[in-house]
Amino acid sequence: MQAVIDASGSPFEISEDMARRRMEKAGVGLTATNTIIAELVQDWTTKQGGKLVPLLLASAPMVKVD
Repeated sequence: MQAVIDASGSPFEISEDMARRRMEKAGVGLTATNTIIAELVQDWTTKQGGKLVPLLLASAPMVKVD
């Protein structure tokens, strides 16, 4: 089983840490939203994959989109 760790939306880092530890202890695989999307897309060169690239870049705070 996998859990998307950055999808919980907790406003407190301590809550995130506690949830992460609890899930890891239970054997849950932790992943991120962009990883799940990439696994679903599989081929970024398709028309559908190309439409998702700008959306993912726009949601990445460390990436500046012109």
